[in-house]
Amino acid sequence: MKSKHFLTAILILLASTVTLGQSNNKISTIEMVKIKNGNKAEALYYFEHNWKVLREMAVEKGY
Repeated sequence: MKSKHFLTAILILLASTVTLGQSNNKISTIEMVKIKNGNKAEALYYFEHNWKVLREMAVEKGY
């Protein structure tokens, strides 16, 4: 389990260095969730109907 967290941390650090090295104004984020009690369908519904919609609205408004 620790190696999985280590690998995730390395990937996040690499993604941030690539983003910081670019000269544009784009921002990249990585979000992780822990699904409890096997509620995968509920988590997918949330991301598709709430999270994704809000992010798309933010992009349209230039945030």
